[in-house]
Amino acid sequence: MMRTHVHMDTRGGSRLVTALLAFALLAYAMSAGAGMEMVWGDEPVGEPIADDALNDEAGGLEDAPSDDRGDQEALEPYDSSEPEKSSEEERRMLEGLSSLRAKLDAVCTQLVSGWVAFDDARAAFERSTCAQETLTRADKDAQERVAGLEHARHRVLVLLKLVQDELMQSDEYTTHALMTGSSTLRDVTLRHDMLERLMIAEGEQMRRLIRDQKRLRTAIVLEAACAHHARQELRASIRSVNDLAYKVEEECARLRQCVKEVEFSVEEGGDSVPALVEAKDAMRSAVRDALSLLADAEQGIGSWYDELDARADAQGALSFGEGIDFALDEDAFIETWGTAIDEYFADRDRTAGAMPLQGHGREMAASAYRHKVDPRLCAAISVAESGGGQSCIRPHNAWGWGAADSDPYGLAAEWSSFAEAIEAWHEGMVTSTSGLASAKTVSGLGGIYCSSPAWGVTVIEEMGRISEYAR
Repeated sequence: MMRTHVHMDTRGGSRLVTALLAFALLAYAMSAGAGMEMVWGDEPVGEPIADDALNDEAGGLEDAPSDDRGDQEALEPYDSSEPEKSSEEERRMLEGLSSLRAKLDAVCTQLVSGWVAFDDARAAFERSTCAQETLTRADKDAQERVAGLEHARHRVLVLLKLVQDELMQSDEYTTHALMTGSSTLRDVTLRHDMLERLMIAEGEQMRRLIRDQKRLRTAIVLEAACAHHARQELRASIRSVNDLAYKVEEECARLRQCVKEVEFSVEEGGDSVPALVEAKDAMRSAVRDALSLLADAEQGIGSWYDELDARADAQGALSFGEGIDFALDEDAFIETWGTAIDEYFADRDRTAGAMPLQGHGREMAASAYRHKVDPRLCAAISVAESGGGQSCIRPHNAWGWGAADSDPYGLAAEWSSFAEAIEAWHEGMVTSTSGLASAKTVSGLGGIYCSSPAWGVTVIEEMGRISEYAR
């Protein structure tokens, strides 16, 4: 086995022992908290620091401003509290607003869809109108050409008659001319030949005129058939546009009703929760958009009604579609609409019970004709307001006339008979200062006539039913 020998200097070993002893004494002094001064060589070790002094010094360091921070302000204390939870009532309101928003969006979508279909049908109507106008112009031109041909034929007939007379007198003229010596035989022969050629030419002209007349008359017959077909298509197109206009009107009335519900809900309750405030602001914005859409739709429908009134010579009339023709003879107008209204009430009697206004259709039509009011309006509003006279607010007031919300029964009008009431109601519709006579649509009329948002839908539906009996 190999052994290793380590030689240590005696003086170095003594120094190491001395250092170890010094460290041991220092550790003991610090643990015991003894106040003494230890010397390591020529340097003072220092006094031990008490716990209180250490704490005070630490506090002083915390209070002292840091050079690194400079003049920066102290950070705000962090708020660890949780957001305030919505109450049960507020949650219910949020859910209600969400449901109403979905309903409002659905009604707006239905209105836009109906409006697009209405615009498409109206464009088809415009094309039918152009075709009808083209056929009308063609028929007018053909009639003028026939008249021109007839005039030309008349001139040819007159000329032929003159030539025939000349030829019949030719022999007598020839004898007289030869005897008197006023003409030679050659002159007489030339004159006779000229008359014969003229007669042949005029006869040919007459045949051409007759052929042209026949062709034109055939064309007129064909154009008349086309015009009849075009008129049928035009009437069908008008009916189609009318039906779609009424559907748009119904959607307008439903949208107006939905907007009322939304406005009421938005004003209900407090605004203490940010989520509720945000939801209400969004609903108000949606209502503004809906009202803008409603105004555009009603303007479009109103322009269609105005166009129909112009075609029916009913400018300024309070009528809504169907082309109510006030240019008709009064008896024909009353027969058409009076019969339709009575049949409508008769059918309503079978489904909704006896209606006291049944049998007053002709009175309604006659008064509507005199005041230029849509003849369906009186009957339809009476059903919406009182079930056709079943529940009049005052005697014979089946239309809720004058029944303001502030005092319905006290302000409502009354009459001695339905005949008197019908005439007074029509007169009031066109003379009222509340703007009834200027309404462009039934939906717009509902916003003036009645505070119930469902009123317009009911009246539009009933007017559509009455129209079925007049077709």
